[in-house]
Amino acid sequence: MRRARRSRNRLIRAFARSEYLGFEPDAEEFARLTAACSSLLRPNDRLVGSFLGFAPLFEVVDELDIETVAFDEYLPSQG
Repeated sequence: MRRARRSRNRLIRAFARSEYLGFEPDAEEFARLTAACSSLLRPNDRLVGSFLGFAPLFEVVDELDIETVAFDEYLPSQG
């Protein structure tokens, strides 16, 4: 426990000026999202398979092309 607390405190000090944003989608969207996971990266099948029963939860059922912006490009544009 102490080790985890030290790590957490070190992160808090390192990112002292960070702002954390959180949100919850509306009830309908929440129900849809809790039934699946999403990511910009493909799941690591070998890793996921090592957790008994989790592999089906990470099955890729759809792929979409999305536009992303790197932080080092986005942040300067925000002042």
